[in-house]
Amino acid sequence: MKTRLLFLSFLLLLGRVQAQVVDDFNKLSVTLKDGTTVTLYGKAWDIGDRTPEQAQQQGVLKDKSIAKDGHYYYLPANLRLSRNKNGIPQFLLLKYVTDEKTPDRDMSGALMHFLLEWGLNEAQKKECEELLRKAKPLEPDAKIMGPVMLFTPDGDSFTITSAVASDKGLSNSTVLTSGRAPQSEGGKIAIAANMNKYGAQLMAATLDKPKGKTSVGDLSVSLNFKYQTRLPAIKGRVIFDWEKLAKNVLADTTQQTVQKNLGGLVGAVFIAFTGNTATWDENKLVNKQTLYEELSQKGIITVELQETFTDDRTKAIRESIFDMFTQTISKVFESYQDKSSEDPNSRLDNEAQLNRQSATEYQQKFKEKRVDSDFKTYLQSIREVQRKGRQVIELNYALAVEHPFTMTENILSWYEDAKKYNDACVSRVILNDPFFQRLRIQFVLDKDMVDIFDQEVNYATVNIRKKRNEGGDFTSRVTLDKTFVKENGVQAAVTYAGGGDKNPDMYEYQVQYSFRGGNVFPSSPNWQRGTMEAVTLYPPIKMHNVEFESDLDQMKEYKIARATMQIRYRRLGEEYQASIPVSPTKGQALASKAIFMDKDLKGFAYRIIYDHKEEGKLATEWEAKLGAIDYLYAPVPEAFRDKESEAFKKAKQLGQIITPSSSTEGKVVDKVLDAFKVLFDK
Repeated sequence: MKTRLLFLSFLLLLGRVQAQVVDDFNKLSVTLKDGTTVTLYGKAWDIGDRTPEQAQQQGVLKDKSIAKDGHYYYLPANLRLSRNKNGIPQFLLLKYVTDEKTPDRDMSGALMHFLLEWGLNEAQKKECEELLRKAKPLEPDAKIMGPVMLFTPDGDSFTITSAVASDKGLSNSTVLTSGRAPQSEGGKIAIAANMNKYGAQLMAATLDKPKGKTSVGDLSVSLNFKYQTRLPAIKGRVIFDWEKLAKNVLADTTQQTVQKNLGGLVGAVFIAFTGNTATWDENKLVNKQTLYEELSQKGIITVELQETFTDDRTKAIRESIFDMFTQTISKVFESYQDKSSEDPNSRLDNEAQLNRQSATEYQQKFKEKRVDSDFKTYLQSIREVQRKGRQVIELNYALAVEHPFTMTENILSWYEDAKKYNDACVSRVILNDPFFQRLRIQFVLDKDMVDIFDQEVNYATVNIRKKRNEGGDFTSRVTLDKTFVKENGVQAAVTYAGGGDKNPDMYEYQVQYSFRGGNVFPSSPNWQRGTMEAVTLYPPIKMHNVEFESDLDQMKEYKIARATMQIRYRRLGEEYQASIPVSPTKGQALASKAIFMDKDLKGFAYRIIYDHKEEGKLATEWEAKLGAIDYLYAPVPEAFRDKESEAFKKAKQLGQIITPSSSTEGKVVDKVLDAFKVLFDK
């Protein structure tokens, strides 16, 4: 039984397709009143479903060939323009002309953009179902369930054919699409083309020919798909005549053959029909076909197959049938084996001593007894096979076959419909109209901004808006980062149409910066008034490379192990701390660190912390550093020579309140800068 289940599972895998399976032999085409041709496939029967024969017997269906449950699926049809909620086609052909008197044949260019979708609408589905039921009178409840399941083909699933809308040759057009063909009904695909004057004029010539003259429009769209149907690949039956097998084997085998061949019943079958006395295990890979042919000639295995297709899968089914046969008789033999057969060595000592036999004599008798037992088991197995009689296995397995499908339409069929909506779909733009005059807004990055890219600043984003007296406001955005500067330089420009605005030169902008760590500043930038010359973008912070120097010999003399310049500064409105140490041990009299301060800050606050080898930390008071803030020289105070001096005691007292947390780098909680108003004075 287990072998049979494995065999059936194998066959199921061969014919497996997706959940929606359609029958290649249940196909029909209908033509709707609008000329749309629809190809329909009926749903295929699945293994385990009620078969058409069973349904016929139960009086549910009157025809064996009808679709399961009367469900039908259609191939993609009705490629068309999408429409908005008002029913207007989503199609735009915008022609550029110099002035009102310029004819379309002399246009300066054109922009074309449209959205496409496919699928039957509700009215078409209803009409299609009526035609389906007329074609299938025994299926009064037949219905359209939707499109067949589609798959993506190799290569392009969406192609445009056009000599005009091409990026090569005279037209030099730019053509953009939204990507691959939609695999579900109602899915949209977008096409846009920006044509120069030659391309625009050629396109117009193919679309707007006088009535009575043939025109096709120089643009076609093709959607390419794949779909699968089920074809009956193998239909028939397999007959195993076990009784005939048993008679043939009994007539051609002896106890000596079984003794020589330990392959059991399978080995006996092999010997009986091939005459080969080698074991089955050694020859099955070489002689399987030979044995299969012998069994077929004697009528023990009968395979009756009606093959629609012959390929590796049907060959594999044939081999599985034979494997099923051999494994079945092997299982029969194994079920009759003596599971308690012993190794003679396990009883050698006691048995041999009791019977006063040598080990060799005992083993020989045990072997003879074992062979006799095996032969009895062999005969029992043959009788069991004989009782199985004649077994018939019905086959009805199908193959999934893949088909290509292409749907192609020409633009003219859509253009004629779109023209009915006048300016909504097809219109002109007069280029010398003041409304379309282009104005230019420029932004320039300050050098300080460029210098700190990647160190502190990721990018700057500029939002632009132009409020108009009439019509909608113009808005735009530009982002400047290191890549932009590398490719375009430090200047960015945006152009816009002045429109009917009486003051076209005035606009507004706001700037937001992204800093290391993902912080943006300001969180809500203010709108600023721009100028037409240019706007320079200054970063809100400025980099200062601060250097600190001390006297190493003096530090050694005063037993100072290290001197640290501790700095407090403001960055984006928050107080930060940085430390710059020098040490005699490292022979380092001068050290530096880059800090990024708010650009309008006049300086920073600082103090010096000395690490005394005997007295611990000594510190000076906080004080302001103004003016030349990029360098500080701080020798050890002369008063530190005398540990009893007031200056030394004060420094030691200040040093005792320094904790590890007060020495951390970065943003701080305890504020120092608030006491130094001079740093923020305008």
